[in-house]
Amino acid sequence: LDPNTGKVTIPGNTPAGNYTITYSYCEVLNPTNCTGTQTLVVTVVGTATPTPTPVAVDDRVSTALNTPVNIAVLANDTLNGATTPNVVTQPANGTVVVNADNTVEYRPHTGFVGTDTFVYEICNSAGCSSATVTVDIVNKLIPYNGMSVNGDGKNDHFHIGGIENYPNNVVRIYNRWGVKVFEVSGYDNVTRVFKGISDGRVTVEAADKLPQGTYYYVIEYYDQNNNKQSEVGWLYIKK
Repeated sequence: LDPNTGKVTIPGNTPAGNYTITYSYCEVLNPTNCTGTQTLVVTVVGTATPTPTPVAVDDRVSTALNTPVNIAVLANDTLNGATTPNVVTQPANGTVVVNADNTVEYRPHTGFVGTDTFVYEICNSAGCSSATVTVDIVNKLIPYNGMSVNGDGKNDHFHIGGIENYPNNVVRIYNRWGVKVFEVSGYDNVTRVFKGISDGRVTVEAADKLPQGTYYYVIEYYDQNNNKQSEVGWLYIKK
C-alpha cells in the first residue's frame, strides 16, 4: 500500500488467497491525528494452468486374410484428458468401428491382401491431434504366442489369426520335453481351441490344467491351392 497515493500493488508470484490490509487516514502536518483503522481485503486469484493438447501417435498392426483385428490406438498416445478416438478418414479396403472400450476394430474386405490405412483423431478442450493407423493384411496364419488361464475371459485360448480360412488343419501342442499335450483337427478359435488344458492323449491326464511356462506348437493346414503347409513356434501360458 503506497501511503502517498493509496495504490495497492500485488507482487508477482503472490500465492492465491485473501490478504488483509489495515490502514488509517492521518494529517500530513500532524501525523498523530488519525481516523480509526480501516480494513481492506485483497483477493488474489491463481492463474489456471493451460491444458495441453493431446498427442496422437501412428500405429501399425498385422492381421490375416478375412480376419478382423482390434487395435488399442490410445495405448501409445498422450491423452491429456482426451478419452475417445474419432475416425476421420475411413480405410479404402475395409471398415472400422470404435468399440465401447475405445479400441478400434478394423475388418478387411473379403479377399483383400495388402496394406490399408485409416486416420483417427483425439480431442480435448485445447485442440485435436490425428494419427494414421496402418494395417497389413497377409495371406498367412498369425499365431499369438501369449495366453492366460486366469479366468478373466481375456486371452484365455491360443489364438491363431486366419485359421478360419484353412478349416482343413491340425494343431498340436507340446511341452518343453517334447511330450504332446494337445491335438485337435479343425481348429477354429471358437470351440475347437487350446485353453491350457491337456486332452489326455499321452502321459498327461485329460482335463489337467497345464503348468505355467513355454510350450511349442505345430500347425499343419492345406492352403487355397491344396498344398500342405506347416508352421512351428512357441507359446507361453501364464496363470
